[in-house]
Amino acid sequence: RHGEVRATVFNIVRADDSTSRQVAFNDEFLSLASAAGATIVLPVPYSPSRLYEIIEQSNMLRQCIDAFVVNTVRTGWEVAPTSRGRKVDLSEQAELESFIEHANSEESLADVLEKAIRDRESVGFGFTEIIRDRAGAVSLLRHCPARYTRLCAKDPTALLVEYAIQRGRR
Repeated sequence: RHGEVRATVFNIVRADDSTSRQVAFNDEFLSLASAAGATIVLPVPYSPSRLYEIIEQSNMLRQCIDAFVVNTVRTGWEVAPTSRGRKVDLSEQAELESFIEHANSEESLADVLEKAIRDRESVGFGFTEIIRDRAGAVSLLRHCPARYTRLCAKDPTALLVEYAIQRGRR
């Protein structure tokens, strides 16, 4: 019996294919976006609603996200010169402080960024809408909830929306 190899082959067949714990999800956003005329909507790898549910159910995950948000956004903002030894222009300082306190008509810069960072840490992506003035300078920031926002191909037709807001010297 020297040099002889013996092998036993097992054929395993799952009796029921429905025992998988992996859940396929249907992103309802894709059908809504295509009905609204979006040509290409990039699908998300996981269901954002389900990821938010997991955060609600977890004892630790929410605390980790809260700590990250506090350490990155909630430590505060202040106007400082771009290089040492220079003084900040007072009119620019007033404009920047106005933006820090009121990134949009309802929220401060910290509030907007907190929501975007919280989304990114919760579902893997977060969105902030940047609104520019007529000169092209950033005028407003708004949070776009990741639960209701997806990336699409850029629409070739621009839509002009006019909005008046007083900011510093502008």
